[in-house]
Amino acid sequence: MIQSHEIMALEHKRRSAMVDADTDTLSQLFADSMVWIHGTARADSKSGVIASIASGKTVYQAIDCSEETVRIYGDTAIVTGIVHSKLKIANEERQLHNRFSIAWANINRQWQVVNWQSTTVPKVIS
Repeated sequence: MIQSHEIMALEHKRRSAMVDADTDTLSQLFADSMVWIHGTARADSKSGVIASIASGKTVYQAIDCSEETVRIYGDTAIVTGIVHSKLKIANEERQLHNRFSIAWANINRQWQVVNWQSTTVPKVIS
């Protein structure tokens, strides 16, 4: 059975691959049936996310996470937390502050991302 620290190692590998635009690694880490739900509520696919990174339309400059929790249910693991991302989308600088859930599943003895969902954390106005 996989351990929490092994899932977190996969998470760090995924984040590094996104920042490095390493689409080969992302292709291995993302399941073919993956659904990626952006903070804007737009649903995307494995090919859509990878194509956006490969083309340079989406450039991840930094991905930092906090408040992470890993829960393992047999061949499925869910990581939740807060993500702070610095990126460019269509050459527009953005800084995102989202709460996220990412689901990993053991598919044919390989752990892969099957779902990502993020929701924008509202700015606190004092």
